[in-house]
Amino acid sequence: MQCICVFFISCNQTTKTQEKVFVVSPTKGSTRVSAGSAMEFTYNSKKQADSIVAYIGKQPLLVTYTNTNDFAVTMPTNILGSQTVLCSLFYDGVVEQHTVYVTLLSDIIPTQTQVSNIKAFNHDITAYTQGLEYHDGILYESTGLYGESTIRKVDLNTGNVLQSKKLPETVFGEGLTLVGDTIFQLTWKSQKGFMYSKHDLSEIGQFSYPTEGWGLAYDGEFLIMTDGSEYLYFYSLPHFTKVTQIPVYDNQGPVRQLNELEYIDGFLYANIYTTDDIVKIDPKTGKIHQRISLSALLPPQYHHDEIDVLNGIAYDKENNRIFVTGKNWPKLFEVKF
Repeated sequence: MQCICVFFISCNQTTKTQEKVFVVSPTKGSTRVSAGSAMEFTYNSKKQADSIVAYIGKQPLLVTYTNTNDFAVTMPTNILGSQTVLCSLFYDGVVEQHTVYVTLLSDIIPTQTQVSNIKAFNHDITAYTQGLEYHDGILYESTGLYGESTIRKVDLNTGNVLQSKKLPETVFGEGLTLVGDTIFQLTWKSQKGFMYSKHDLSEIGQFSYPTEGWGLAYDGEFLIMTDGSEYLYFYSLPHFTKVTQIPVYDNQGPVRQLNELEYIDGFLYANIYTTDDIVKIDPKTGKIHQRISLSALLPPQYHHDEIDVLNGIAYDKENNRIFVTGKNWPKLFEVKF
């Protein structure tokens, strides 16, 4: 839906009440445009604007004149999602301002790839995997479901649970990540998370957030969280203070159901809930660069009545290995994207 608002300001900033002179509308009707592309506008009027400037927030946009009553606005490359373009048309010492609501899509068409299976490991078939991390031969795993949620340490090579700590029955375990010697674990709807020592899983603190908790990763500066929407939320430490949020888009629109996260070589990899896909996201822009299908990863002989969706990504930075699994999967896989 297109929505355009208008008001007038004289050059000395005094508001003037008068009939609008211009009617500004997108030439092609649509308000969806790729980041970095030009959107064409028409202003219907017997008058001609002396000049036009345009902004998104405080960011000035390039305006070019394509015809007598037509102009084009080049959208920024570093912003995605629903945005407000403020167009100021100057004439006879007056500024007439129009706001146009647009949706900026990613200018990148994601590559489509299939995962390569390198090696399979045993995985606890009862683990409803919600989060996964790897460090020094140990998997740190968060499992979900009310009354069954845990934080656990797992031996990668055997799949044996080395240590497990049960969460309160009133919370549903979700994503986790490791920062130094501290494990951060989210819960689904309780709007609180837990902090543990990685050495013995003893609880050393709690933190809160205003959304649901789904996935969590650490980029070396911020904790990055998902809540099932298309947004990435960035939190600073040590007080888990929200810094910013950005939407995730591909060239078609927002990508929602972002779930478990892993930060690998400057990119975020995210499970898309209820799918067999993992997407590669630029955390600086929210643009998706790659969509990876894992639909053929789990052989049919490992399927069972309780098996659930793909979920869980871990990275062994020292040996450049990526591990994935799923909820109640009997196997965990080393893979190559």
